Amino acid sequence: MHPANRRGRYCGDGVSLCPADRCARSSAARAGPGELEAREHSDQRRLRAYLDEVEALALACVQPPDENVAVELTVGLPAGVPLIGGGRDLDNYLFPVARRIGAARIHAAFDYKRAAVPSGIAISPVARESDPPDEPRLTVHTTVSGQSPAWKQQIHDACDAVVGTPLLAGPVALVIRFKVSSRRNWSTLWKPAIDALGPVLGALDPRKPFSPNDDRISTSRCIALSMIRWPTT
Repeated sequence: MHPANRRGRYCGDGVSLCPADRCARSSAARAGPGELEAREHSDQRRLRAYLDEVEALALACVQPPDENVAVELTVGLPAGVPLIGGGRDLDNYLFPVARRIGAARIHAAFDYKRAAVPSGIAISPVARESDPPDEPRLTVHTTVSGQSPAWKQQIHDACDAVVGTPLLAGPVALVIRFKVSSRRNWSTLWKPAIDALGPVLGALDPRKPFSPNDDRISTSRCIALSMIRWPTT
């Protein structure tokens, strides 16, 4: 199923929007150490202000305030800025939002990068699907702590065993379903799981297997990343 359709199975009707531009990656122009440090402080202030708005939005549109939610983040890039490349990894946009809202409340998160459109965020009470989950392309059962390097290695090895060569160059869409306890802070698994997908996404440097080309997660019109939690019983 296409991620856009999958999103509809989890998000309810009460979706609210607010600008998300301040979550966008800052300019990569060269700067001296002092200027770079000042810019980083400015970026952090803008990020905090943006996350304050996100938190207020979540409190305003989801009642009771501890109800489980689905989140959809659209990162609009200026016209002419490529969707693929440039280090604009979608999980880096999504993780701060999840951390501020509270990852334990989030049952599904969707992230897109689009060209020449406004940024925005949608938050709604989660509408859990009653149908069984779609059959995955690959299932990995890990046996070690998600905080350990061995966890990423197990995922990497499982991918390597079934994928002869990385996907051809170009955009890809990615859906990851985590089957974890509802008490698990599952957002901490997002980045290491993606980092382990080098055999699928490819890597610029084979000596760095956990630095994949994850900024290519995309479709022809938008970058698509879906994170879905399927709680264990």
